[in-house]
Amino acid sequence: MAYQISMQKSLAAAAIRAKDSRRLLPICQEMKSNFILTIDRFEQSVAHHIACLPKNCLCCLEALTSRLGPDCLTCLNKLNNTPVHLAALYQDESWMRFAHQLVGSDCFYQTGNNGRNAFHNAALNEVTNSVLKWLVEQCGVDCLSVRDQFGNTPIHLAALKQDEDSLHLFQTILGCDCFSQSNSSNQNAVHFAAMNVRQSSSLKMLVSLLGSSCLLTKDSNDATPVHLAAQYQDVDSLRFIFNSLDCSAFNLVDVSGKTLADYAQENTLHGEQILQLIVEIKETQSEQQSEPIQEMACLQMQKQTEQQQQEEQQQEKQEEQQEQKQDEQQEQKQEEQQEQKQEEQQEQKQEEQQEQKQEEQQEQKQEEQQEQKQEEQQEQEQKQQEQQQEQKQDEQQEQKQEEQQEQKQEEQQEQKQEEQQEQEQKQEEQQEQKQEEQQEQEQKQQEQQQEQKQEEQQEQKQEEQQYEAKEDRSPASNRNSLVRRKLPLDPDFTNWDFLYDDEGNKQQIGEGGFGQVFKVFTDKRQTVAVKIVQLEIVGNLKLLDQAVEQENAEIAVLRSIRHPNILKFLKSQRTRNHKLCIFTELIAGHSLTDLMRRQRKPFDECAIRDFSMQICIALNYLHSRNPVTLHRDIKCSNIMLSNKGIIKLIDFGLAKEIFHSIGSTKSLSGTVNFMAPELFNEEGKTVYSPKSDVWAFGCTIYEMLTMEPPNSELGWQQVGFRIQKNPMPDLPNGVSDSLRDFYRRCVVRNPKSRADTDELLEHMFLPKVDCQR
Repeated sequence: MAYQISMQKSLAAAAIRAKDSRRLLPICQEMKSNFILTIDRFEQSVAHHIACLPKNCLCCLEALTSRLGPDCLTCLNKLNNTPVHLAALYQDESWMRFAHQLVGSDCFYQTGNNGRNAFHNAALNEVTNSVLKWLVEQCGVDCLSVRDQFGNTPIHLAALKQDEDSLHLFQTILGCDCFSQSNSSNQNAVHFAAMNVRQSSSLKMLVSLLGSSCLLTKDSNDATPVHLAAQYQDVDSLRFIFNSLDCSAFNLVDVSGKTLADYAQENTLHGEQILQLIVEIKETQSEQQSEPIQEMACLQMQKQTEQQQQEEQQQEKQEEQQEQKQDEQQEQKQEEQQEQKQEEQQEQKQEEQQEQKQEEQQEQKQEEQQEQKQEEQQEQEQKQQEQQQEQKQDEQQEQKQEEQQEQKQEEQQEQKQEEQQEQEQKQEEQQEQKQEEQQEQEQKQQEQQQEQKQEEQQEQKQEEQQYEAKEDRSPASNRNSLVRRKLPLDPDFTNWDFLYDDEGNKQQIGEGGFGQVFKVFTDKRQTVAVKIVQLEIVGNLKLLDQAVEQENAEIAVLRSIRHPNILKFLKSQRTRNHKLCIFTELIAGHSLTDLMRRQRKPFDECAIRDFSMQICIALNYLHSRNPVTLHRDIKCSNIMLSNKGIIKLIDFGLAKEIFHSIGSTKSLSGTVNFMAPELFNEEGKTVYSPKSDVWAFGCTIYEMLTMEPPNSELGWQQVGFRIQKNPMPDLPNGVSDSLRDFYRRCVVRNPKSRADTDELLEHMFLPKVDCQR
């Protein structure tokens, strides 16, 4: 189990790094937990990583939630962000619709990193503003006034990361006053638009709406949008500001004394061009103010000379004071040096005394150590002698143990040989039994085939006798009877060929989720239909072989069915190129789906009554057999209407179990809208019953009235959640009460309370006729 989880983690990480949704989808369909992965220094769950991938990975998130539940959308990473937060930041509105269907709108209000929710992240989405528009439409205008921990609203953040299209949306909904709201740093939408690195159209739009005075609004650091535009935007934006304001605006200074040129130096992309523009603006200012500046310069020169004289006098005084201080400091140093010398002499004496004491102590220690060494050597010699004696004893014991082990091994080998001989004898006996059983099974199959052939021959004779009884005994009638004797289909053909149209293409009759149907000609000179299923050679080949064998056994059962409303099955073949061929009679007509498409409208109630009667009779015949025969795939595309107005049930869910055995999603997609609630069990086992056929029949009635299956607006992963908790959609207005009640009896959620075919045949909606079961 641990090995499988580690393999899933490594495969999922590789698919996420490659941003490959095709590789990631089957992994998400088999995951048993929303485990944590570290990719590019981001440690978070698989659902978080999927929300950061390209938009075509939504299918992976749908598969993950259908496998593990909607809690995958509300789990938190280390930054307290959910996958919904990340999807609002990187994806489009389809991800928000999916999250809203599963967990509702509360997930959009949940706060994450920096106190921001899905509305703030949607405003920071640089790819599209469709998420922000959808959230405003779904949750209302109040979501635009929610603030994060810095006091920023989605309006501020959209001005920072998106273009003027989002600002036009705010203007039409809230008016121009919303752009003047400030955050905790006293910055409004104009400041954020000036920090937009991607474009300057938002700033130009706000200036045209609010006037040029909005460019002089100061934040808590006295920085205006002019300063921020010089730091983050290009020279064209500064020219626009220069044309909108007076030149004096370029002399603004913030709290720290930084000028416009200082902000421009921090602009790595356009700083040099902006500095040149500022120099040009200052030169124009100096030319306009040259004359009054010269007079001011003369006065300043006089003041400077006076100040220089005063400064020289002060310097002389300071030099005198410094000389006095230096003399005093030298005297103090000399006194301190004398005191230090005295202290050093005392310390030297003390150190000499300590050294003498240490030498004496060391001598004593050396003597003691020598004595200890001698004692230790004596002890070691004694220990070595004792160890040698113990080793001898151990060696003797080991020899005895080895001899005993050899004896045991010989005895065990003899026992193993005897057991192997017994097992070989048992295996031979089992093989003989298996061979006998196989021979018996082959004999039974041959007998069954002979019985089927005899029954078919008897039916052919009966049909020929009926034809002969109806025809006259003239030469022309004799010729007609000879022709009609060839009408019964012969399943014992060995070779067959495709039939081609005038353009050289194979004559294709139909196509479904599991294969294509063609018209072919057999060596018995008969035209039949063949359904060709391409087997997927992946996964466990033994399971695939078992599923194909089971399918062939079911077709063998269907060959014995003779009913006017059920397609006649002939045989099946498995080819060398991994294809399964299913041969049936060829029906001249169209499926109910094809008829609705061709006439571009659904069936009326009279036609539905006629079709339902024939379908009920056919299902009642199948469910009354011993053992019971199930169709497993009732829907309009699997119901044919012949040119004579006779309903034929086709397909019988064939090939579905093959793809289900190898884990293919083909076994669910396309038919999930017709599956009963009991088929969506937690164990993952799909167990069909006669009541599940009745449920699919009710869904088919809905399809005949609307040209769409019930719950067609949902994805196939969400249908199971819907029908297990909510009632089925009602029929459209205008139908009779008897038809509405007939439909409701078919789609009762509890299979025990659901109607069976016996009850449906007695319902007032159907005409009272003899079913001839």
